[in-house]
Order: sequence, then structure tokens, then C-alpha cells
Amino acid sequence: VAHVLGRDAQELSHLAYRVDERGSWHFKLLDHDLGQHCKTALRLHQPALCPQCVSELRYIDAFWDLRAAVACPAHERKALRRCHECGDDIRWLRSGLLTCHCGACFLDAPCDQVDDQTVELMNVLQAKLHGFPVKSGFPLEALHELPLRSLIHVLHVLGTQSLWSRRALEADDQSVVAAAVDALVRWPRGYHRFLKDFGTRAISANPCALGYSKQFGTFCEAMFNSRALTGNTEFFKEE
Repeated sequence: VAHVLGRDAQELSHLAYRVDERGSWHFKLLDHDLGQHCKTALRLHQPALCPQCVSELRYIDAFWDLRAAVACPAHERKALRRCHECGDDIRWLRSGLLTCHCGACFLDAPCDQVDDQTVELMNVLQAKLHGFPVKSGFPLEALHELPLRSLIHVLHVLGTQSLWSRRALEADDQSVVAAAVDALVRWPRGYHRFLKDFGTRAISANPCALGYSKQFGTFCEAMFNSRALTGNTEFFKEE
């Protein structure tokens, strides 16, 4: 690719998704280390994008490579995943950035708006990726200290555990992030509400699950003992 573009390969290396360090492959996005496993981090199988952003920027931002990027913070709309004409998932192989394999233009797709809290979280996520400053009603200082890899893992854990506590049947990217938003918004009240719901659900599932370790063991294992976090979530434990 560097040869085709007439550029030095080193100039493009920061765009690579994988890097070999001492014989060990790691996934990355821009300059953020995502570890050796990227299942919950990168959107590898089904593309998603914001048509307005692509039209304005003339390229698809790396932000849309993140599975947690479910909405556009600039245009406050849901990520487009399927063609509005043929109904198929957007494919990697297509004739143009905004052109479906069926010939439809993604700019003509209906715009599904999202709530303010999701937009706010997407602002935090995009700022973290690109190193931008951002103002937020979330626990911003603590989230700012998290590496991108840890932030993505936090969103996944909070979202999936919150959906479990609600007995929700759906667990797609959109619903996981929405549930994580509920747990983070208006900090720390949203988090307290999540813990209450989780503890109630744990006792409902197992009446013998009394006490901190039994009632919140599953959540604590995922949030505090994961290698992906390596002690970066102490503020959750303290709260």
C-alpha cells in the first residue's frame, strides 16, 4: 500500500491493526494497544458508519472500527449498519464509501436519532481515541485515565452485566452500550442504580447469594480481575 501511495511504510504503520512486539502479536487501533484479543473491541465482520461524517470528511474515521461506536457524536444519529434499500448488512467490498453493493446511496438512509447520554458517551470514546479534550457528565477524570482498551472493556462489562440484571434478551452492540450509558450517566447515581439492580437479580436467581462476594462475585470477577483492566477500575470498587 505504501508503494502504491508513494509513501514510506513507516508513515502508515500507526494505521495498522496489528503489531509484532518481540514475536508476540497485539491488536491496536491508531496508537492504542488493544491486547492480544480484540473480540469486544474491533468491528471486524460488519462495517458501520455515519453517512454524514463520510460525506464531510471524505473518509471513514477509525472511530467506526470500534464495536462500541454505536452512534455519531457529531450528528447524533445511530450508526448505519444496513442498507435502507436492500436491507443487507453493509459490506466491506462495495463500489464507493457511501454506495451499497445494490447501488443505493447511504446518504439517503433515514436518520435514527439517539439520546443525549449516548451522544455524550460517544464523545468521550472518540476523544479518548484521538486524544481530544472533552467535557462530560460522566466520571470524566477517571475515564480519561483509562487506556482505550480498558475503557472498551468497562463498557462491555457494565453493559452485559446490566442487561443480565434486567433479564434482557438482547445483547447486541447497541443494547450493550445503551445499558453501559445508564450505569455511567449522572455519576455516581447511575452506577448505584446498576448495583442495586444487579444485587436484586443475583438474589432472585439464587436466594442463598447473600453477602458481597456471593451477590456481586460475577460482576467483580469481570470488572476487577480482568487482565484487560490491570487495576484501572479502582474508582468503581471505591464507589
